Amino acid sequence: MADARMTHRPPTHTPPADDADRRLGQHLLDVVRAQDAAIPEHRRVPRTAAEMRARLGREEVA
Repeated sequence: MADARMTHRPPTHTPPADDADRRLGQHLLDVVRAQDAAIPEHRRVPRTAAEMRARLGREEVA
């Protein structure tokens, strides 16, 4: 019968889970920002109170 032995060692250095989480978070942020940048300015929804006030001010004048 064959002798079951581990023939390769697991890596001695594995990055901490925090590093993987940070890299994933950065990747997702980059993807979201790239998709957000692709939205034309006239189709963009105001996100902050200042953007909403500015948009309302423009609409009243128009």
